[in-house]
Amino acid sequence: MCNLGIIFRDTLMTFNHAGSRSPRDQDATIEALARETDMPIAIVKEVYVTQHTQLEKNARVKMYLPILISSKVKHILNQRKAIGRKTQQTATA
Repeated sequence: MCNLGIIFRDTLMTFNHAGSRSPRDQDATIEALARETDMPIAIVKEVYVTQHTQLEKNARVKMYLPILISSKVKHILNQRKAIGRKTQQTATA
């Protein structure tokens, strides 16, 4: 089971008043998401960057953006894992 509280707590502590985060902070979040979802860092980073770009465009309140991005990325990665498991089960059946 994953502990989202750790990512959210770390995320809240590492953004500045404008809601933006340093690349080092983003890398730490990406690494934590990769560990929690058991996915390769390259895939997590790709999803993270895509979601960051999409959500930042429309965000009026940027303060919570890191939390929203992390949550959305985790959801997407878990969906991909579930689809992969279903595909493997179908292939072996």
